[in-house]
Amino acid sequence: MKQELENKLFQKFSWLETKNQFTGKNLNIGISMDCDDGWYNLINELCTKLENYYKKHNANINELNILQIKEKYGVLCFYIGNFIDGAYKIIIKYENKSAHICETCGKHGKIKAKGNWLKCLCKKCAKKYEYYKLQSIGGKFI
Repeated sequence: MKQELENKLFQKFSWLETKNQFTGKNLNIGISMDCDDGWYNLINELCTKLENYYKKHNANINELNILQIKEKYGVLCFYIGNFIDGAYKIIIKYENKSAHICETCGKHGKIKAKGNWLKCLCKKCAKKYEYYKLQSIGGKFI
C-alpha cells in the first residue's frame, strides 16, 4: 500500500503500531501493510469496526497487538495477538470480504491466478496485469 494511505490509517488509528511480540511494548513504527491500495477502504472499515467493538466492551484497543497485515493467496490476512473475545470474528468477516474486492482498485473482484500467484482483481485489472480465471475440476482449483 502507498505510504500516504498507510499514514492516513496510522493517523486515524494510532493503535496500528508495531509492538514487541514478547513484551507488547510499542516500537513507534506503523505496521507495514503488504497489500495494494484497493483494500484501503476495507482495512479502514475493519479498523473502525474493531475500535467500536473494543469501546462497546470497555476494552483498551491499545493492548491489541497487530502482528501483520498482508495479502496471502488473494485475500487479506490480518494477524493479531492479545485480542478480546469476538475481535477475531470481525477480522474473519473482513478477510472473507476481501476475496470479492479488487486489491488494486477497490471495485468488485474475484480471485485470479498468474502462474503460482493468486490475487483478487476486477476484470479490468486482471486483464491489465495478465491474471486469468481460476480453473476447477471436480470442485478443486487447478
